[in-house]
Amino acid sequence: MRVPYLIVLADSRAPDVVIAGGGIAAAATAIRLRALGLRVGLLVRPTAPVHGVEAIPRRALDLFDVLGEPDVATEAAAVDVDGPAHVWHGAAGRVPAPFVHVDRLALAAVLLSRAVMRGATVERVRRLPRPEDIPGNPVGVVDATGRAAAWSRPVVGRGGPVAWLFRAPPEDDMAGRVVRADDWWAYRLGHTAATWLGVVPASGPLTPAMFDTAAERLGLSPASLVAQGRRPAGVQRAAEVVSGRRIAVGDAALAHDPIAGQGIRFALGSAIAAATTLVTWAGDPTRRDIATRYYRDLVAAEDRRHLATLGRLAEADPPEPGRVPAIVKIGATVVEVPLSVDGHVALGPALRLPDGTVTRWAGTFDLLHLARITTEPTPRLLVVAQLLALGLDPPAARALVGWAVGNGVVVDAGPAPALAAGVVCELDDRCGSSTHKERFAGSGVVGAPDGKRRSGAGSPSGRQSGFLH
Repeated sequence: MRVPYLIVLADSRAPDVVIAGGGIAAAATAIRLRALGLRVGLLVRPTAPVHGVEAIPRRALDLFDVLGEPDVATEAAAVDVDGPAHVWHGAAGRVPAPFVHVDRLALAAVLLSRAVMRGATVERVRRLPRPEDIPGNPVGVVDATGRAAAWSRPVVGRGGPVAWLFRAPPEDDMAGRVVRADDWWAYRLGHTAATWLGVVPASGPLTPAMFDTAAERLGLSPASLVAQGRRPAGVQRAAEVVSGRRIAVGDAALAHDPIAGQGIRFALGSAIAAATTLVTWAGDPTRRDIATRYYRDLVAAEDRRHLATLGRLAEADPPEPGRVPAIVKIGATVVEVPLSVDGHVALGPALRLPDGTVTRWAGTFDLLHLARITTEPTPRLLVVAQLLALGLDPPAARALVGWAVGNGVVVDAGPAPALAAGVVCELDDRCGSSTHKERFAGSGVVGAPDGKRRSGAGSPSGRQSGFLH
């Protein structure tokens, strides 16, 4: 086996962490580890590039702030677009949240260059060594090799659909669109460089009839489209996301179905969480088990949420949203779990929801505040008022309460009390014409009210903002 020269760095010391891969998750892990003080080496083997545009919920860009690289999306020529329009099970709609579209290879290249600027080293290798053959006794080795999961086999696959990718000239309308038929679904994503079409048959190969129909329903001329290759589109998970000193991130840990629009968000969130785990391993061996549990729980929670999302999308008649209760009380239980605080893992309080999901923060808001406010049955509008006193603006406060109701953080506790009309109109968005479209599902690595970046025992448990919701 060829010994990688990355073990002989400028400071003549071996890296603390060796990362296999050179994509988004690999580079993000390296950036975060360097920020937390560990030496990092990346082993990058040549792979056939598959270009394509990714749709990212705009709020997921907050993860670049956590990395200390807030402008990478701009440098990668990301474009701001409206949420995608969709026709699903015959019903038309549009996701009411803003998105960005970015070329995945351009984003990976920018992130990798930032990792190198921070002091990570990169070696191009023809083949990867086995983790146990890496010299220097690193604290950890990270599998960021995508669906190949080169260091994380075996994997658990849940179906094997394939996305067939096509490229057309750019158009002025760059917002995403999604359509579904009985035996396939397809998406269109625009960018300043090109318009991309992806067609995902339920099974088997793509037929000419599927291709023509998908292109026409998405407003593209079949003659304008040039085939670009195929990408796996099924859900895949490493059987063991942590084993010994090896930890898997991004698609190597959990590869998402593209309909959810969550792949890059999870690549970034898992990278940050893995770095936290590794720093805890390095700095406090007595907390190794807690840190390992933190990361395993985070990936398992993401897996459950993603499968639940896919289950909802498969329903021909999704349930109507329930009413917003007038009186609410806490529906979650306070438990002690591993949390990430200031780049290390430690035990701390969080909320266990009725479905078993554990969470602590929603966006930048500490949900323990909401738990304290709703210990006793409380009028929903007075909950909003108390959130305003904690510094949230009215749309954000209303959105947080709506998200909490929808996800079981708080539950219906009785009939409405009588409130003055002026109070109702000040606190309730149904008065006047104001609307809000904020949601508090999210990233898995979020900020706390004191400005210190933290991540919970898994990502905040709200529904993920993907192509269709």
